[in-house]
Amino acid sequence: MWWKRKAAATVVRVWSVLFLSIVPNVAAFGASLADFNPFPELPYEATTLAQDELIPAAKRTLGNGVEAEPLAACQALLDDATAPEPLRRWAAMRQVELYALTYREWRALQVGQQWLKEHPNDDRAVEIRAVLAQILSQRGHPLFRPSLQLVESGFQDLFQNHDPRDWEVIRAHVEFATKLFAFWGGGRDADVLAKQRSHLEEAKRQVEGWIQEYETGAEPKPEQARNARSYLERHIEPLLKRVLDAEAALERYIRHSLERK
Repeated sequence: MWWKRKAAATVVRVWSVLFLSIVPNVAAFGASLADFNPFPELPYEATTLAQDELIPAAKRTLGNGVEAEPLAACQALLDDATAPEPLRRWAAMRQVELYALTYREWRALQVGQQWLKEHPNDDRAVEIRAVLAQILSQRGHPLFRPSLQLVESGFQDLFQNHDPRDWEVIRAHVEFATKLFAFWGGGRDADVLAKQRSHLEEAKRQVEGWIQEYETGAEPKPEQARNARSYLERHIEPLLKRVLDAEAALERYIRHSLERK
């Protein structure tokens, strides 16, 4: 109906100004493409001469928009069953980085998901899933426009497979709530707001639990408590307040529109 469309447009205009002023750079506080994949420390003589020759090529970034040589070197390391497992893992994640760098995000997601499928017990799987979720939420161009359902499934994969108290998971709740702003409109505004609120409230609950543990645990950790409180106050509560205000504004507008009919 016309009044629903007008209500949505009104709230979107107000929310746009508020939202852009407080969107946190969530990636700066967790795993990111820039630093989630350091080269592993390998035992002396753990690699063959052929592998040693591939490593510099795999590390290189050419900046030519294709990165064919580094990607091929990574694939050769990944295909080499004799290579140490940490090296093969690094090569796979390096491919994720390079494919994202060259605007081939679909391929980056495929490589990361394949590694997780073949290595379900990877001890840093939460970081991999966090980075894949970031690709879905932060990257966008004409050849990469993931739907809301696909973005949400990427985050749900992280939420369902890891400890809800893990900081990567907590930050992902905030990032997903932030990303949801891109899916306003089409009559889904109230639903999107509800999703945002749910994820922000979950993040708030988990951070408050950490604060309590840091402050009252057997070994108090005041610095960690301050950091957690700062994250809560700077990156969760302001966004949650804006979501609650937007929900209230939308509800008031719809109610007043109905009363005038």
